[in-house]
Amino acid sequence: MGSAQISHAQDTSETNSRTVSHPKNNAALKNQQSDNSRILDAQKVNNDKRIGNLESTILGQKELIEKLEWKLDFLNKKPETSEINYSIWSSILLGSVAVIVTVLGVGIALLSFIGYRELIQKGTESAKLVAAERTKQEFDQFIADGKLDAVIAEGINRIVYRGIASGQNNNDDDNAPTT
Repeated sequence: MGSAQISHAQDTSETNSRTVSHPKNNAALKNQQSDNSRILDAQKVNNDKRIGNLESTILGQKELIEKLEWKLDFLNKKPETSEINYSIWSSILLGSVAVIVTVLGVGIALLSFIGYRELIQKGTESAKLVAAERTKQEFDQFIADGKLDAVIAEGINRIVYRGIASGQNNNDDDNAPTT
């Protein structure tokens, strides 16, 4: 029952309201009006159902559109890539250089500490060997030059003639033990 039927029912009710004078027409008119009101009520109920259905369809479509928009946004969103730019590279390289220098510095410090001990030990041993060897060379040189005999004779004379000399005070005797 479309709008044509509604307008026809209204036209009929207007025509019937003009011709109210006849009782047979009054009953027919009331009958017609009651039919028209039933038709209008049925159309109204039908229209309300259709409106409810359309509203629920629209709500369902809105939800579907929102879900599709979310999916579209999700798919269009660029994935977070691990792009490494110049600043990141420079920080990584500087950090690695710092770690390498630190490790080398600690290694050199340990080696120097260990090496210092060994250097001191080897230096002491080397000094003893060189001193003994040099002393032997000097001693052999004194013997070869004949200087050793004069040194030995002078030392013996000091010990034997201590304090016997004719009033001379030997400064060397100050260090000599007294009897």
